[in-house]
Amino acid sequence: MDYTYPDEERPPVWIARGASVENSMICDGCEIDSDAKVIRSVLSPGVCIRSGAVVRESIILTDSIIDSNSIVERSIIDKRVKISSNARIGAIGDSMEPMLTMIGKNSEVPLDLLWNQARSSVRMFA
Repeated sequence: MDYTYPDEERPPVWIARGASVENSMICDGCEIDSDAKVIRSVLSPGVCIRSGAVVRESIILTDSIIDSNSIVERSIIDKRVKISSNARIGAIGDSMEPMLTMIGKNSEVPLDLLWNQARSSVRMFA
């Protein structure tokens, strides 16, 4: 997003035709483009989910961008993070052990990054 809202007043949520939102909380100022999916997730103010992206069982904090064709699963994404196109962050595994991926504030995740293979139950990228 190109806007700055110092008083936290944001425009209404914008969900494009063809986008899918299921069992999620979407805050003011969010944009969800066509063919994007948000499932069992929380989007804080100003989050942009670009076309073809999937956000599943995740928390995305203020002014973050999930670029086109990226997948974010079981992750906590801090403020002002950019997940570049075709990246995959986190995973929903078959094991009973919960897995969680965290991305630190102001981070930029590069194009085509695959970040879902780890031995520990908490993964961080900053």
